[in-house]
Amino acid sequence: MENALIILVVLIVLFIVFRKFNLWYWKIQEHIDNQKQIISLLEKACSRVGSMDEEITE
Repeated sequence: MENALIILVVLIVLFIVFRKFNLWYWKIQEHIDNQKQIISLLEKACSRVGSMDEEITE
């Protein structure tokens, strides 16, 4: 039972380490941050266009 617990802990640690390395290598986190920034800018642009449309129709 003790060996199984040790193996489980080691596997979890290895999974986390390899996951972090994989994310860093493929720059996935950077892509996610860029996508969030793009979404934010698009939302701002849409809200400005929406307010311009309201001014035109009034």
